[in-house]
Formats: sequence, C-alpha cells, structure tokens
Amino acid sequence: MKLKFIVLGILISLNSCSQKKEIKMTQNPNITANNIVDKIYAEVKTYADYTRYYLDIEQNWCQSEIFVNDIPVYQDYTFGGHTGVSINHVILKSGLQKVTYKLYPVGEHEGEKIPNFINETEMKITAEWQDFYKLEKQGNAKVESTPMSEPANSMEVPVSLLAGKKYYENSFTFNAIVPYVLKGWSESQDLRKFDQKELEKRVLAEYEKNKNIYQSKNLDAIAKIRFDNMRNQYVSEYATRKDIQRGWDETVNIVNSPEFEMQPIKDYKMVFYAEGRLVGLVSTSNDKNLKDKSVLVCHYRDTDGDLSGFVFSSFLHIPKGKTELEVVR
Repeated sequence: MKLKFIVLGILISLNSCSQKKEIKMTQNPNITANNIVDKIYAEVKTYADYTRYYLDIEQNWCQSEIFVNDIPVYQDYTFGGHTGVSINHVILKSGLQKVTYKLYPVGEHEGEKIPNFINETEMKITAEWQDFYKLEKQGNAKVESTPMSEPANSMEVPVSLLAGKKYYENSFTFNAIVPYVLKGWSESQDLRKFDQKELEKRVLAEYEKNKNIYQSKNLDAIAKIRFDNMRNQYVSEYATRKDIQRGWDETVNIVNSPEFEMQPIKDYKMVFYAEGRLVGLVSTSNDKNLKDKSVLVCHYRDTDGDLSGFVFSSFLHIPKGKTELEVVR
C-alpha cells in the first residue's frame, strides 16, 4: 500500500539517559502537554512590523536540495515544479543569509533514463518578503538562476549551460531584516571536531530514545522534546495562539491515531548542518519520501482512513562552553 508522507520539523535534544521503561526527561522540566501552547505563546512578541521571508522556487528537469544558512529547507527528487518555502525559522537574526542549492539529474522519468542535465534544465530561486498580515508579496530580496544561453535570435529558446553535466552547486546571499533575535545554534560547537565514532553512537542512542518516547505516547515527554523548536519557529513566524495550538494538535493527533507505529531506525548516515554545529541521522533509502530525511519515521492511520507516513526531523547540538549534547534553542 502506498503511504502518504508528511514531514514535521523539530529540533531534538541529546541528553545522557539510560534505556528504561520510564524515560525521565531532563530538558524543559516545566513543560507539559497542558501548558506547552501557553508557554510558547507567552514568548511571541509584538513588533512594529512582521516581515516573513520565503523562497520562490521554479525547478525544471533536475532534482534539488536547498539550504538556508546550511540548514535544509527544501528537497525535490522528482523532475521539477513551482513552489514557495517559508524560511524565517532558519533566520536567527537580521543580516546576510546564505542560500545554497545543489542540483542533480532527474535520473529517470516515466521509464526514460535521464543521467545528465538536459537543455531544459533550469533552477530559479527568488528570496522574497512580505508582512505576515498582508497577503501580497511586498518585494524581492534576491533572484538567482542557473546559467542559460542567450540566443541572438529572439525566436530561439535559451538552452541550459548545464546540459550534459551531472552536478551543479551554487550559493547566493541576501539581506534580511527581522525584528527578533533567536539564539538557536549560533553559539553551538563544531561537532565535526569530535570523535566521529563516539558521536555517532551518542546520536543514535538519542534517536532511539526519542523514538521510544513517541511510541510510548507520553505527551508530557513529547512536549518537552517539541518545545524548543516550536518556540523558535512560532516566535520567528509571529504566530497566533491558534497557530501554535494547531501545530501541537497535529503532533497529538498523529501520536494518538490508530495504528501509530514508529519505524525501526536503519539505513542511515550521519550528516552535519549549520557548518558543523548541528548533526542529524538521515535516511539513505531510495524512496523519494524518505531520502535524506530524518530516520524518525512513523506509520499511522490519518483522518481520511489512509495509512500515512510521518517524518520527525531532528537536529542535535552542544552549546558553547558545555560538553553535553542538548536541545537546540
């Protein structure tokens, strides 16, 4: 049976904890399922402006991975399309923001093998902004496109200069002005400098621990895991209490849904983000719904009665001056 997949972005802590039937959570000790929404809403401030930043993505005949400040924000392993992605949650403060995009050949489409980029291969990314309370786009911060030929004859169609190649990567920056400041991972240590085998053991142990917490349906423990990322996201997006409640309810409804089952952690690789300050385990599966996404995956029965898949994204870090892995703030 084909599964529908949803990805939920969460930043998870890594703390030393023995594997017992009842797992004690040391992070966010005052957070519970009953107060998480109120606690987050209390930190959403009032500002003179509510600027939201987005990436408008036009992708043709290529697969893509897009990062903002070295944090993955979008992946498309099909052959292309047109979409918009909100990125305030990876903008910690005003200043230059870096967008990196990596392109790969389609590989195969409708039974046809396409091992290289073709003449129609193109990517256009526009960093744009608008006020949260206004529907229309207010301005472009930067527009970036892959190289195309410029025919002298206006009747001729431009050809991608990537044609025949197997990989393309480029970056650009744009200036963002936001009214908030998030600590996030800004003071985290470079995990690439740690013993990699030992680090991977600890990361895997934490993923297993959090998988067990979700499977236990312990909503208070889940609230402690979810709090930091939900707070950072909703503060940066100027959320209403209703928005926050809806986000928390989504987690609760999935965990409490019929046939909820966390899947085994397997076929993964350890990947660093934010220039080594964050680490995660991502799937090496060829399934386009799972590829390069977190290995924290569940199956559940959704409100339509369909068997669906849900991906809990997760990032871990060690704050400056500390030795223990902790939740990303």
